[in-house]
Amino acid sequence: MFLFILGFIVFSSFCSFLTVRILNLPCTIELFLVPLAYYFRKSFFIPRKDYIGVVLFVLLGIFIGLLNSVYFFTDIIPIARCFFLGALAFVFAKNNTIFKNLDNLYIFSFGVFMGDLLNAYILMKTVLGTEFDKQYAVDINIIFSVLWPILTILYKKPSHLIAVFLLVPILSFLSVSRGISTFFTIGIILAFLLKIYKRPSKIIIAMAFLSVSFIVLSSLYYNSENNIRKFSPSMHFRMYKKMSSYGKNNIDKDRIRPYIWAFDNLSYYVVPRGFLGKKFLTKSDGKNTPMMAPWDSAYMEFLYTFGFLLLLVLVLIYLYKLYICFILYNRTNEVIFAVSCAMLSLLFVEHVFTYGLIRSPFMVFCNGGFLGYIWKITSHPESLKGNLISKKQKL
Repeated sequence: MFLFILGFIVFSSFCSFLTVRILNLPCTIELFLVPLAYYFRKSFFIPRKDYIGVVLFVLLGIFIGLLNSVYFFTDIIPIARCFFLGALAFVFAKNNTIFKNLDNLYIFSFGVFMGDLLNAYILMKTVLGTEFDKQYAVDINIIFSVLWPILTILYKKPSHLIAVFLLVPILSFLSVSRGISTFFTIGIILAFLLKIYKRPSKIIIAMAFLSVSFIVLSSLYYNSENNIRKFSPSMHFRMYKKMSSYGKNNIDKDRIRPYIWAFDNLSYYVVPRGFLGKKFLTKSDGKNTPMMAPWDSAYMEFLYTFGFLLLLVLVLIYLYKLYICFILYNRTNEVIFAVSCAMLSLLFVEHVFTYGLIRSPFMVFCNGGFLGYIWKITSHPESLKGNLISKKQKL
């Protein structure tokens, strides 16, 4: 129950509703992390060298970032906070056993999913039809909410797919986000593919579930357009107009344009530039120009911070860890490595157009924690014996 509540309140988007709307406090995850860290201070451990490494990394990023005369110290602090949270979560997850078994991880991710679902419902009831109903959309914890249906497919019995069939479309609808709907879809397909890879007999269940879901949801989608248009013009715009022009509208072109601009100015990113401020310049301004506005791209922010060569090294390490997860899944047939494969693949794509670092410190913390966990299980898979690696199950 504790893990469900932890996911529901602290690690879902309901956290922002609770802090801002109910408690009238800033939307900062530190409000929950600090008391949790104090309460469990004797249960977890981070080596001193890792603490020092995180601090030195942040200080170095700030120092190099201030060499760019475009930015002041106050401009860089928000992104420094993001990197600090992400790095701290990484070293924490790398050095500690957070979940004792897959059931605990499942309960936690389901709590996150239900918190996101409740927050999306509350916002729909309070925002739609009001003066704030403009370009309405809801952010969710794209990592742990998507993890729940992936775990359900790979770990639970087929009867649990009913919950996925009912709840995932509801959250996708309430979020009014093409990206969230896309990632849920890709994540579910990847989970089925990984399940079929080791157990080909499950292809019938997978095809039945995907076929029925496609037919039913497509019918509901097209038959509901007029009602959605009357209910909320902004919801209709995001769910139908933007969907019909996926990749072709000006908004999507604006997301692609920074990549083209960076490629044309790649020499600027040969060396690390330190932490990036919020002053995104939309055209060339000599050597001080950081980049075009990458509001939804973590990769573009990493490119500026680390430079092209170091970013390439980080991407290769990431892909290597993905490869190791697949090899371990192939050798051990353990669910946790299949889940890791699916999530690493999703996150590799997600960072292109979905969440920028400055935009969501909360997601940076979750990303750091998840990547630290992947680092731990791929570097020391033997540590999972008697822990997340459970006895073989026939689902």
